[in-house]
Amino acid sequence: MAQLVARLLWEQEAVGSSPAAPTNCALKEEAVGSSPCLPAGRPPPRPFKNVMLKIRPHSEKDIPLRVKWQNNPKVDRFISDEPGRKFSLKDIQTWFQNYRKNRNKKFFTICVDGIPIGWMGISHISKPNRNADLFLAIGEDAYRGKGYGKQALTWLVDYALKKLKLHKVKADVYETNRPSLGLCHRSASKRKDT
Repeated sequence: MAQLVARLLWEQEAVGSSPAAPTNCALKEEAVGSSPCLPAGRPPPRPFKNVMLKIRPHSEKDIPLRVKWQNNPKVDRFISDEPGRKFSLKDIQTWFQNYRKNRNKKFFTICVDGIPIGWMGISHISKPNRNADLFLAIGEDAYRGKGYGKQALTWLVDYALKKLKLHKVKADVYETNRPSLGLCHRSASKRKDT
């Protein structure tokens, strides 16, 4: 199993004394393993192309896509609790019914020009502690590496911090998942919320 290299945190802190004061949000990286997070000499990211990205709540109609995406070895190796396991339609239907009952999770489907390309979510939402975990997966191979994950992750962090009013969200990333390490760094480094 891959070693956890980094825990990426987005934290929101009030600036000033009033609750309505602007907030600062910055990425903080906690080293967990011994490997470097990004390879030396990494080329600069490609320019982001403006696309029609739509984020919608994950729904029952997404179940067949979720089966396809979770059974894709390029996706499974980074997101599955049981890498290599093949999921059936019934497995995902059962998962979805349990998800609907869970108030500590919010999942979304990522669409490009109306085409579902992946899913993302916020889990382990702790309202008393005002924190949660994030994840994102581009399930369609042809859509990876094109900037869609960056735009989706920016939306997800904003949703967690602004809409859900959380103070801290994190994404755990494994050493073999170089695209996600780069994505998290590019999308959150020194960003400011107002």
